[in-house]
Amino acid sequence: MRSKMATNIRKQNDRYVNDVITNTQSDEIHITEDKLRLKLIKHFDRYRKSKEWIAYLGNAVAIGIALMTTTFNETWGIPAYIWRDIVWVAEFFFIYKFIVSLFNTIRYNISIDKIIQDIES
Repeated sequence: MRSKMATNIRKQNDRYVNDVITNTQSDEIHITEDKLRLKLIKHFDRYRKSKEWIAYLGNAVAIGIALMTTTFNETWGIPAYIWRDIVWVAEFFFIYKFIVSLFNTIRYNISIDKIIQDIES
């Protein structure tokens, strides 16, 4: 009964379906666990470094806005100009780190294909 019902459904669907394409071919990669761990650790570090620019840009923008909108005053016996200079040093630090991490992002250029290619080698 069940196979007769499936045949009827297939006949009904044939009028709507022109062609059925199957793509089930796949490659199999054999690798030891320790080699896979080492390769994934390397790529994980590169991936993490390629995303660092986001945090540095956020900090640089936040400090830049603070520099534009803040009036520095003497606090804890430290003159206002020293506070301003400390914030400027922090701003330059985060801009520098942003530029370096942006170059790392371009240099590492992580993709799934590169990871698979490295695992295959």
